[in-house]
Amino acid sequence: IKKNKPEHLKKLKKNYFFERRGFKKSKPYVLSKPIFTSEKNFKFRYLKEYILSGYAIKKTSLSTKKRMSLEYLDTLLSNKKFQKKYKLNGGDLIILNNHVMAHGRSAFDLDKNCPRSLLRLWVK
Repeated sequence: IKKNKPEHLKKLKKNYFFERRGFKKSKPYVLSKPIFTSEKNFKFRYLKEYILSGYAIKKTSLSTKKRMSLEYLDTLLSNKKFQKKYKLNGGDLIILNNHVMAHGRSAFDLDKNCPRSLLRLWVK
């Protein structure tokens, strides 16, 4: 992005509204953070759905330039050239740092004899 679309990088370093999901219903329900930061170390925060709902909660619209920057980021994230896929089997564990890696998952079938377990851990 820095090399090919620096105007988008500049926008992605600006604050965006994010809905605060998964937390107790205490105010504020929306936080304002940039997608990319590089204070001491690079940090990445991105969930487009949370951004769009954050703007809806705030009853304001995303600027055209910010929306275009998100669309460009989505294009890069969906490009297979920038993806690495792993097949996880029963008992496998994957640990990711949400601040440096975008991640997702594909569909999977649940084994009714072995329920899925998801644990979240915050490390400072």
